[in-house]
Amino acid sequence: MICGIARLSLRSFVATATFCGVAFSMVKLFGTAETTNAVFPTEPFMVLPTTDRTLLLLGILAAVWLTYTVLIFNVHRFRPNGNHSMEMELFTSFFCGLVFALGLGISGMTLPGKVLGFFDIGGRRFDPSLVCVALFAILADMVLFQTYLLALPEKQKPLYSYDWKLPSVSTIDTKLIVGAVLFGLGWGLNGVCPGPAIVNIADFRLDIVAFCIAYIAGLSVVKQVDL
Repeated sequence: MICGIARLSLRSFVATATFCGVAFSMVKLFGTAETTNAVFPTEPFMVLPTTDRTLLLLGILAAVWLTYTVLIFNVHRFRPNGNHSMEMELFTSFFCGLVFALGLGISGMTLPGKVLGFFDIGGRRFDPSLVCVALFAILADMVLFQTYLLALPEKQKPLYSYDWKLPSVSTIDTKLIVGAVLFGLGWGLNGVCPGPAIVNIADFRLDIVAFCIAYIAGLSVVKQVDL
C-alpha cells in the first residue's frame, strides 16, 4: 500500500480501497471490534508520549539515520571496486525490514485492538491515529520516489543491489480484487495482516494461530495452482 500509492499506482489505489472497504464492513456488520478478545489501548489516541518515550523514539530515529548515512557515504568501503556484494544486499534488506518492523511496533500497527478500532468508525472503539501512520509514511515515500528516484538516470543502479525491484504488472484484474477482498476479510476479522500476525503468535491466541496457519496454507496453494 505505502510503496504503491507513493508511486501513484492505480493497482495500489484499487487494492487499498478494496481491502479497507472490506475490513470496515467486517467491523461494522459483524462487530468484530466488540467481539474480539484483543487488548485495546487504555489511553485516548490523542495523548502525547511521555518525556522518556519521546527520548527513546528520538534515539531510535537517530540510530536509523546514522546507519543509513554510513551506508550511503561509505559505499566505496562496502563495495570495493564497485563490485556487487551479496552480503551487503542482504544486510540492507534486513535493516530496511527492521526499520519497517520498528515503525509497525511503535505506531501500534501490531496491536489487533488498535487496528480494529481504526475501522470502528462511529463506534466506541474508534481510533483514527493510524491515519497519521499511513499518511506520513506515504508522504515520505512519495517525496523520495517522485523527486529523487524518478530523476535518476535510466542506467543508474541501486547502491546495494543489481537492479531496482519495481512491479511490472499494471492491470486491474480478478486476482487483484479477490486477493484484496481476502486480505480485507482477515484484517477486519482479527485486526492483523501477515507481518503483525507473526508478532502476535507470542500471545498464543487461537484466532491468530488459525490466521497464520491459513496464511501459510494459502501461500502453499498459490505456489501449486496457477491462479
